[in-house]
Amino acid sequence: MSNNILFRFSGSPHDVHEFQWQPTHSNEFITDTMRNARGCQNHSRFFNDMDFYMRLKNRENTVKVELSGVRCRCSRYLFGICSRYTVKLLDGSLHYEWAPSHFFEQGYYSYHGGERQELTLELREGEYISGINIRQGEILDGLALVTNQRTVQFGGSGGSFASMSPPEPTQRIIAFAGTARGVMGRIGFFAEKISWEILGPLIMLRWLHEQNRATRSIPDTDCTQSQFAVWNLLNSSDDIFRRILCFLKP
Repeated sequence: MSNNILFRFSGSPHDVHEFQWQPTHSNEFITDTMRNARGCQNHSRFFNDMDFYMRLKNRENTVKVELSGVRCRCSRYLFGICSRYTVKLLDGSLHYEWAPSHFFEQGYYSYHGGERQELTLELREGEYISGINIRQGEILDGLALVTNQRTVQFGGSGGSFASMSPPEPTQRIIAFAGTARGVMGRIGFFAEKISWEILGPLIMLRWLHEQNRATRSIPDTDCTQSQFAVWNLLNSSDDIFRRILCFLKP
């Protein structure tokens, strides 16, 4: 993979690791990072789904792999997660691939969290996960998946709140990692750059207008803040437009 991968982990939420993925070395680095993070020394299991994601991407005839769903098992705590990917092939066909499930149910927290349930976030067309919010104590009490369209909450409200998002606005989460301490102890994520997917339509719209092949409608009072921001961007001067793109582009 040519793009760098970013890794963030709730055991050290302010640290951002950026690297090119190399299966053996990177897996060891991620496991060591999680094992040595504050509060994780007694955690019994460690996982990450990047190897699974990369194997899907490197399969013959694969055009695109996208995280399209996340299943969470939870009560007042998180018992674990399982990710689903949509794989697009050269012939245009699509199929789903589920990553290995990471559900943990042992010890005190597994018996004292109330009724457990499994809930799945189904990502819509054009929707992607851009960050996570967590409720963190000794274990992972709650998890909110933040997409470019909404926020979906799983688990409880105990522990301390922390927001973890990729540091650049042109990135999306592609895989998760984590630890177990009877139930889910900590969570991390991997993110990749998607600059052209976000900026490409804006550049194309501006070019089409300059070629008199598209018109810009004036937003009405019911438009969203994002729609109004896009309208302002498309109507800005060339100099301002270039400056904004330079800021957004990794």
